[in-house]
Amino acid sequence: MSACDFLEKNESEIVKEYAPLVISQALKFRPNKLTNFDDYMQAGYIGLLRAIRKYDPTRNTKFSTFSVICIRRQILKECNKLHSFNICLLHILCYLYKKA
Repeated sequence: MSACDFLEKNESEIVKEYAPLVISQALKFRPNKLTNFDDYMQAGYIGLLRAIRKYDPTRNTKFSTFSVICIRRQILKECNKLHSFNICLLHILCYLYKKA
């Protein structure tokens, strides 16, 4: 996408166009039984929206390259949150099991 094309489109058009990119990045994280794929998708769309708002066409970088970095970063943040929550939950359950 050229800089002129990017500037002419609104956010919703860009999100629709790059939705397959969000899906492909979310699939790379292979959610386990304790997490939901929708959480990764939601994080990916948040990353895409941040990429749209922060993209600078004058920096001579493709939007797709920039957006992949933003999408992955946001999904990784979500993974860290979910992983921390799951570890805490596991510790609580082990503690309660030992008490019983």
